[in-house]
Amino acid sequence: MKVVLEISLTREGRLVEQPSVSPESSATASDYAQAYQKSALRALTECQPYTLPAEYYEQWKHFMPIFVELPAPPKEKGKPGTGLFDTRTPSICRGC
Repeated sequence: MKVVLEISLTREGRLVEQPSVSPESSATASDYAQAYQKSALRALTECQPYTLPAEYYEQWKHFMPIFVELPAPPKEKGKPGTGLFDTRTPSICRGC
């Protein structure tokens, strides 16, 4: 599953308009694919304003974030799973 969105941001890190779905995204024929796409759109909307360096506004005012479904890492017997999403790392999305 892959959702590629096209977004434009103001200098304050807010969406200029509703993000649009790029043709590079996976087809949304299934209910699951539609829900995944809506979830990506909701994440971008609810996590604004984004904290981005103002001096690089020309680089980030238009960009295409990509949401990709990753397989869950295998669990070791008796231990919780480990992987990309176990700990929070600093991002432009203030913890949404």
